[in-house]
Amino acid sequence: PLAMSLLSKDFRTNYLSSLGIVSTPGQQHSLQSLLEEEVINLRSLREATSKVDVPPSLRPALWLTLLGVSPPFRSAWEYVRLQQQCEYAELQRAQQFLRDPVGLKRPNPLLAAFSMALHIDALCQVSLAPPARLSDISSLSRVFSRVLTEEHAAFCCFSSFLKLTAPAPISDRIERMGTLLPRACRDVDHLFRMHDIDLNIVTPWFRTHFTICFPSLGLERILDVVISQIAEFDFEILLALSLLHFCREHLLQQREPQKIVRLIQVTKVDMRQLGVIISKALEFRSLLMEV
Repeated sequence: PLAMSLLSKDFRTNYLSSLGIVSTPGQQHSLQSLLEEEVINLRSLREATSKVDVPPSLRPALWLTLLGVSPPFRSAWEYVRLQQQCEYAELQRAQQFLRDPVGLKRPNPLLAAFSMALHIDALCQVSLAPPARLSDISSLSRVFSRVLTEEHAAFCCFSSFLKLTAPAPISDRIERMGTLLPRACRDVDHLFRMHDIDLNIVTPWFRTHFTICFPSLGLERILDVVISQIAEFDFEILLALSLLHFCREHLLQQREPQKIVRLIQVTKVDMRQLGVIISKALEFRSLLMEV
């Protein structure tokens, strides 16, 4: 039994390593140590998160910190948590007096609260969160609810994520992606130009924050990296480039524009390919810095 246990452990380590994900106990301990510092070094934490297979037990504190919901000063965490609980309770009470402008049928709590927050923003004529179609971000909200079991914490992280990942309209992000595509994947760029394929066909990827492309169990790892890069890079642009690079062999076999578009629309990545997509996206970081 011991031999089988060690074999299983080695297989998992080697498998994750082959996908570009480090999962040694020492590296995971380093991530934990960074989170336990009285003053957390955010740059070191971001770098470690992009390389390490994050243990589920560390993910809540990691997301709260990297998304700016919890400050980098651990001594302030409890005070901030209580304050956010009160603010979320007030938001829930507001739903008793203000009609939900979206009119969702049986929405999950995060979507209902986010819808109400958008409505209150509009009433106050401020813009604290980007516009969003709730149906597009439904799967995303479920990931946050799964990772953060306290509803107010899930909502705060969810709202912060949506605000931080949408600094520009999707059309601008796709335009920037088009600028990078010739260097990231020249043959795919040539294929698109030859068949006059509009890059806006990938709009659903950005609108759903790529939840339509990845398996449910892999979304936490995708979000680990997106969140870790959020302060320095628009990682979702790099993710889109990586997905096109991943599909390139199948795309280049197509001779009809309709089939190319259809292939993009049904792109799915399984768990075995997840690390490859992330590693290639991280390789593209230098391209984004040059633009």
